[in-house]
Amino acid sequence: MSLSTRDTPRPFQPPITQRDLELEVAQCVGGVVSPVLANLFLHYAFDAWMAREFPGVTFERYVDDAVVHCGSERQAYMLRAAIGRRMEQVGVRLHPDKTKIVYCRDSNRRGDHPNISFTFLGYTFGPRQARDRQGRSFTSFLPAMRALRI
Repeated sequence: MSLSTRDTPRPFQPPITQRDLELEVAQCVGGVVSPVLANLFLHYAFDAWMAREFPGVTFERYVDDAVVHCGSERQAYMLRAAIGRRMEQVGVRLHPDKTKIVYCRDSNRRGDHPNISFTFLGYTFGPRQARDRQGRSFTSFLPAMRALRI
């Protein structure tokens, strides 16, 4: 005689409304649903807030990684502070080592800054040699799947 799982008695489980909600959420963290929950949370905590407070600033976000485009170093420092305050309001802190202002150096922007590259979604963005349609070499700020050799 074989015994299937349908034949074994199940332990009593109260209806979902009576279970501890914190336990249910804790079981989701690290699971398949976790990125979905993070994405929903940050959509309201970050995306909607950025659109409302800084409508002229473009940004990309994928789950908990974001790139915010600024027109000046001054704007970058102001936005980093504002985003830090917003994240603290919603109970999240920016990672101090991963949150940085990057200067997008290329042939037209030749200034000096300690950070000239960043990694986003597995691509390292930074100054790289490129060629125009006439074959002339110039420096452009481009992505690549490998680290920069500076």
